[in-house]
Amino acid sequence: MKKLATALLLYGATSFISPAFATLIINEVDYDQASIDKAEFIELFNQNPYSINLSSYSIDLINGNSGGNSIYDSIALPSINLAAGDYYVICGNSDNVINCDLEGSKSSNLIQNGSPDAIALLLNDALIDSLSYEGDTAFPYTEGSGSGLIDNPNQDYMGLSLWPNGITSKQNNLDFIFSCITPGMANTNQDSNCLEPKKTTNIPAPPSIFLLSLGLLGLAHHRFNKKSYARQKSKTFNRAKHRQIPMHITNVNCQTILECHQIIY
Repeated sequence: MKKLATALLLYGATSFISPAFATLIINEVDYDQASIDKAEFIELFNQNPYSINLSSYSIDLINGNSGGNSIYDSIALPSINLAAGDYYVICGNSDNVINCDLEGSKSSNLIQNGSPDAIALLLNDALIDSLSYEGDTAFPYTEGSGSGLIDNPNQDYMGLSLWPNGITSKQNNLDFIFSCITPGMANTNQDSNCLEPKKTTNIPAPPSIFLLSLGLLGLAHHRFNKKSYARQKSKTFNRAKHRQIPMHITNVNCQTILECHQIIY
């Protein structure tokens, strides 16, 4: 009995990772558009305060039809570093989804429309996050409940977004809302008058040591110029003080040697 309990414990440890350590999460999905689905995407978010390499992560797409949980597609993530607080977008067609980082196996109808179905995020084949939508997909792919989570294809540029952005309580239909899509950008809770997302360019903030160096360089340059100006002014005054005014110049209206120097020269 002890051996059986130990075996079950080891199996669970290799199949699931506690949410406390699940720092890469599913942040947004748009799985349904009007007519043919050509702009589907899944967005991941790095909750870590440091970058992570994605080579050990993968996505499983789950068919929950009739209470099932069969995998109908898998997407391995490449060996790239995802910065802290950054997003990674998987799509069917990068021509139709801005900020797409990786295209899946199909350019259309990549993600099933339910109901229900699920998206699973794995680390070394261990489940770390999942989203069940349009109902509850069979264990272990539903966190809480997926009831009520529907991506209405008749409302353009809308999908299921984690709200607040990047924060999860592991309760699917409490964490996700139906709102305007923002692939590769922070989520919004706007749920009407959605516009086509526009591509943005994120310019990394320069390291603070670089800014400090620029500041010190600027201060040193300012002090150098100030001292140079003072020395130059002093030399000019001394030359004027010791220079004799030519005797043939008369009627010079000046009160000091320096004023006379300025008038004559």
